[in-house]
Amino acid sequence: EIVGLLHPDEINQAIVRALYRIYAETQVVLPGRVTDGDMDANDTTSWTDVLTPTKSKVTSSGNVLTGLRALRVLNNAAGEGVQSVTMRGFAANSTVYVHAGVRSDVGTAVLSLYNVTASTTVASASSTEEGWVHLWVRAQVPAGCEEIAVQLIGTEDTADIYWDHVACYLAEDRLLPAPSWLDD
Repeated sequence: EIVGLLHPDEINQAIVRALYRIYAETQVVLPGRVTDGDMDANDTTSWTDVLTPTKSKVTSSGNVLTGLRALRVLNNAAGEGVQSVTMRGFAANSTVYVHAGVRSDVGTAVLSLYNVTASTTVASASSTEEGWVHLWVRAQVPAGCEEIAVQLIGTEDTADIYWDHVACYLAEDRLLPAPSWLDD
């Protein structure tokens, strides 16, 4: 009887919400080539400071999108953030995908593919959303680039940003490492 009183769109929305709860919570995010991309390490040693931010791993549920922890980067000056461990083995002109889950409590979050060899940003995406969003970057590795890294930057001096499941893949990658918490 109650079904007759509901609009079909309301029923469909309820089904979508139920399916999301079932499947979205069981997604496994692969870290790709980024060391500690799944943020499961207790410490922040895999992330190098860009200038002098305050960084920490957090575990509170509202500040973690997937897994056990997220990386919190609190800026003390504009343009601060962190950089991943340097990665090698990317041929010139190969296509690279970079993505991250991010929540900007304050400020603008910028996800960048960084050319370590030339000290330049190859490509970036940004967000000011206070809720969790996914940022994606697709770029070509520049000629002469021997090392790349992922940078997680806050543009404002008051930026307070939470990062989760940062990944970097080559378009040609066929094998991807499993998250560190996944047992054999």
